[in-house]
Amino acid sequence: PYAAVARAPFLLLPVALVAAGAAVGLTAGAFDPVATLLALVGLVALHVAVNALNEASDFETGIDLATEPTPFSGGSKTLPADELTPTAARRLGYAGVAVGAVVGAYFLVTVGWVLVPVYLVGAVTVLAYTTVLTRYGVGELGAGLGLGALPVVGTVLVQGGPVPPATWPVAVAAFAATFNLLLLNE
Repeated sequence: PYAAVARAPFLLLPVALVAAGAAVGLTAGAFDPVATLLALVGLVALHVAVNALNEASDFETGIDLATEPTPFSGGSKTLPADELTPTAARRLGYAGVAVGAVVGAYFLVTVGWVLVPVYLVGAVTVLAYTTVLTRYGVGELGAGLGLGALPVVGTVLVQGGPVPPATWPVAVAAFAATFNLLLLNE
């Protein structure tokens, strides 16, 4: 049930985003395999966090019971089927937040303050996605940033080299792909 609440099939997205950011860094002559692996661990944990917190919130507000699931929305139906409690889903979500925060703190210390905007906006998109961003109609924007552009930029930054111009079109493409996936699914 934990893999269902984490929406495991969608955890390939962080792999693609980190790979894209690392590839862009490589074009500038900077590739750090340890930093890349840590970025991947942090981003997967944060993606699990968003999904698990969203599942718990949607169950508790009754949205899960009122919507017909599609491959990309409507939740996993794990909580309505009583396979996992909302408390357990929240714990999974907060564990993912903790792992992501530790990885992010490590990078703030080793890479520096250039990561602060990525860290802060990323934290807001994770923690406020369901309770604020989706409620005010900007969930797609949050997803496009948090599971699109920011991971690409962040991965480039943790490689330790210069930020090449290719960073920006790749980040925009990642933003657009994630934003539109959510938008088109509605």
